[in-house]
Amino acid sequence: MNSGHMMLVIGSIVLFSFLTINAHRTILNSTELTLYAEYFSTATSVASNLVTEITTKSFDEKTITSEVSSADSLTSSESLGPDSGESYPNFDDIDDYDNYQTVVSTPRSGNFTAVVDVSYVNESTPDNVVNSQTRMKRIKVDVTGATVTSPVSLYYYASY
Repeated sequence: MNSGHMMLVIGSIVLFSFLTINAHRTILNSTELTLYAEYFSTATSVASNLVTEITTKSFDEKTITSEVSSADSLTSSESLGPDSGESYPNFDDIDDYDNYQTVVSTPRSGNFTAVVDVSYVNESTPDNVVNSQTRMKRIKVDVTGATVTSPVSLYYYASY
């Protein structure tokens, strides 16, 4: 083999190496994206399941057994959270879940931590949290985990 043929063989090997490295990089990136999508989907499912559970409860402690005609009669914003003597899983109204935290273990994606925030919001602009009672509460569930790069937040608005 002369030096010209040797240069072609070396060039071919170098080109093949670059193509192989790029193919492996593409496969690795695709696998990472697939896993991230699975983790994100699982975190969303954890948040959704918790919101579904919360929304099966009464709007407020005061609305469990009777109707309330004035928003001022509802639980004050400073008193949101479990009532005296209440603990999970025996919550009976939405705001009992305020500051509730749980860890959900999944077989493929590891542990996810869900934290709930319940707040009163302005009825005409529900993005605005208010410190007074209104006929609308925002349920915010933040889910974090070692496999999720940023928290997954799910919002739900309940009205009375």
